[in-house]
Amino acid sequence: MLREPMARLVSHISDWRRLDDADTRHGPADLHEMVSDTRRLPLKDFLMRHRRGPYRHYVDNTMTRILASSRLDKAFCETADPALLLGAALACLEEDIEVVGLTEELDLTRNAIAERLGLPPVAAFPRLNDSASDRVRAIESGPAAQELASLTRFDAQLHARAVELFDSRHRATAQAWTDEAFEARDAAATTALLRGDFDGEAMCFSVRGPLIGRGFHPRDGAGTPFRSLWSGPGPRLLLYMPVPPGMPIELLVWVRGYGDPSLRGRLAVLVDGAPAPHLFEPLRGHAERLVIPCRPSRPFVRLEIDTGETVPHPDDPRPRGIAFDTYGWRTA
Repeated sequence: MLREPMARLVSHISDWRRLDDADTRHGPADLHEMVSDTRRLPLKDFLMRHRRGPYRHYVDNTMTRILASSRLDKAFCETADPALLLGAALACLEEDIEVVGLTEELDLTRNAIAERLGLPPVAAFPRLNDSASDRVRAIESGPAAQELASLTRFDAQLHARAVELFDSRHRATAQAWTDEAFEARDAAATTALLRGDFDGEAMCFSVRGPLIGRGFHPRDGAGTPFRSLWSGPGPRLLLYMPVPPGMPIELLVWVRGYGDPSLRGRLAVLVDGAPAPHLFEPLRGHAERLVIPCRPSRPFVRLEIDTGETVPHPDDPRPRGIAFDTYGWRTA
């Protein structure tokens, strides 16, 4: 995954500026000083001071050094003139890497990876880790323009080649990778890899295992009996699971709770893209269980749960919809 070099360098330094002395106190003293200098010095002065220092590889054509180190000695790549490394970096990019991604095309890059792995496409989602690098660039990049250009001149060539490779290898495929394309080519084989457990009534799939879909946050309570998953940051959760085709069944979701109680009454369900009726049944140890009658025509089903909106919690700023820990199906 490559990024426009000047933006990447400014972002890296902006990220260091968010650190305090405690964050680097266990590292080498000279690295601690370098990170501290990001807060003390303007961008131009920082680059001029450290461009030839012991950690020059953090600021001087870093992407070239990293890619070249996959073919050459790492210590050599950290200290050598980057002009000596560009050939190895380009060869790595062109010959060794299966998917050449771009930060500027993050959504399409994710789709290119999903297509390669036989997974459903990844929807666009908001950027949450703002390092203020755009503001730093607007204020400080002008005075530091000469230093930035010098310290990214080989990375710029590398990035230009990455753009060419992304356009020729991945752009069209990523743009064409839709839910329909995934379902036509890979969904049956991919969902067949899921291994559920029969609890005497239903075939159950746990959020502890692989999840095929999108629209959920990382697991909460991982490694504990209370592990669960929140939908978000958008209002629609999408899950694929294997089912017996042609049989009347009920899809099930073991609900832990809602981001706000009002979301329960606004909940809508779609099965294979079509609105589906649903009901709730009491379930000991859970808030309730969501039940969706259906008769699937394929060996997998696409289940979508839409809460209308997602809401943050005073103790959890993530926009959240519905929490669950298990999903599956039973015969009707």
